[in-house]
Amino acid sequence: MSSFSKKPVAVMAIRQMARSTGAVRIAQQQIKVLVDLGYHVYVLAERVDKKYVGLDGVLYRKILRWPFKGKWRRIKFNRSVQRWCKRYRPDLLISHGDVENSDVLYMHNCIHLANERLGFPPSNDADVAFIHDRILEGRRFKRLVVNSRLMAEDFKTRYGIDEGSMSVLYPSYDSEIFNVDRAKAARKEMREILLLPDDACLVGLVTSGNFHVRNVEFFVRIAYSLSQKSKKDYRFLVVGDDDPTPYQSLAAAMGIANRFAWLRPMEEVHKVYGALDIFVLPARIETFGCVVLEAMACGVPVVVSRWVGASELLLTRHPQLVLHDYLPEKWAARIEQACGDKALGEALSRLALNHSHDRQYETIKRNLLGLV
Repeated sequence: MSSFSKKPVAVMAIRQMARSTGAVRIAQQQIKVLVDLGYHVYVLAERVDKKYVGLDGVLYRKILRWPFKGKWRRIKFNRSVQRWCKRYRPDLLISHGDVENSDVLYMHNCIHLANERLGFPPSNDADVAFIHDRILEGRRFKRLVVNSRLMAEDFKTRYGIDEGSMSVLYPSYDSEIFNVDRAKAARKEMREILLLPDDACLVGLVTSGNFHVRNVEFFVRIAYSLSQKSKKDYRFLVVGDDDPTPYQSLAAAMGIANRFAWLRPMEEVHKVYGALDIFVLPARIETFGCVVLEAMACGVPVVVSRWVGASELLLTRHPQLVLHDYLPEKWAARIEQACGDKALGEALSRLALNHSHDRQYETIKRNLLGLV
């Protein structure tokens, strides 16, 4: 690579860096660490928004995208990255789920486990399953990094991958955006926008979308249980990019539609957390769930499903906030106990700090230094 730079060269292979996803945020952190370690970084991707790779010492190389959706799109990306690396021989290759012989392979989902949990046939998302099987069964990576123990256990059982070749690295959050002070400052304004009575206890479910996976139907049933059995004025907020109509109809049939507000995702999501008295995520499957960590950082009590990877952060100190089944009455009782508990919220915000960008920067740095 001397023709490119006297510095060592690292390649980041990721199919898209065009919108802010968990994978993209992790890749951004890795790129920053690599630049700080003295690497010249090439991002190989099909789509890139340059605001996500806007650092000195970072170049973007476009991989032509196969025009038809399916496994060949992923095969072509894999082969294109392999050809580029064979030609230019970088010192380090980091990939996010679609390249076989990586030095570091980051996986962000368990497609087979998700299909099982959601009751979908094995053919669902077959292109993703194909490339994941090919990569994980081939084991041509040096180090596999996953988002949670939930993922690690699935890969260990399903593919026989040894724990010694895997690392669990929980996603992190930006403590300058998500913190108690900013959330508190936005509370009054946001609750006024939602037309909440002063004494209302606001229960929220915030997500990027896919209400089926996040179990919004069950959230409505929790709301019904709370409304029936509690004297508190409970109100409910769902934020996400999906069609709310079926869930609104269910709430109407239960007579609680007037207790719900539905919002699309917004940039300043810390304001939403600031309005909440408790955050709930009863997802059917979530390999991590950054929204849980963000809510904690804002000092909001949380109650989550054991099938959410972020629940692992709570199991040691706050196991009562993690539920292993889906009984609305049980969730309602746990929410009653935790809703508006300021001491609990403060404890969770301190716990979240262990997983801020600053803390994870050092972890990523140690992991990468171990490979060079």
